[in-house]
Amino acid sequence: GVPEVYAAAGAFALFGSSVAVLKGVTLVFFAAYVALGFVLLDELASRWLAVAASLLLIFGPPALVFWSLDASAEFIVIMLLGTVLLLLCLRLEEGRRATGRGQRAPRLLSGIGLVVGLGLWVHQLFVVYLLPVLLIQTLQSAWWQERRFGRPNRATLAIAAIAAVYLALG
Repeated sequence: GVPEVYAAAGAFALFGSSVAVLKGVTLVFFAAYVALGFVLLDELASRWLAVAASLLLIFGPPALVFWSLDASAEFIVIMLLGTVLLLLCLRLEEGRRATGRGQRAPRLLSGIGLVVGLGLWVHQLFVVYLLPVLLIQTLQSAWWQERRFGRPNRATLAIAAIAAVYLALG
């Protein structure tokens, strides 16, 4: 269930089925990823770094070019969704800093939930984006900074035991 299949079906309905149309769909996903990556780096770092990173993506190593223009764009879709997740989290944090709670928080949280769901639907590799975001959000939360954890209840201990078994099996 990769969204690229649905996008390709729509493109085939509009332009007819051909290899060029199939590769064009992947190219559109790649172009969107480069554009959003530019926006993210422009906000986080500097315009020069955003331009340099975008140019490296466009004229990058052959492996990246192959995997970004191959007709299986799940990796590009994952990177695109990961970039969207980071941008949404950035907007959420900016809103919290500006107003204390954030006026657009419900919409942004809904968008974050949608992106996380889509990312995990496309490929489990999305956790590469999700886990650092969760860790950063946890470490910045008031709950963590006050460190009022309390004692774990039985359900928490059971889930921890199951996780330890899976970790040992992994």
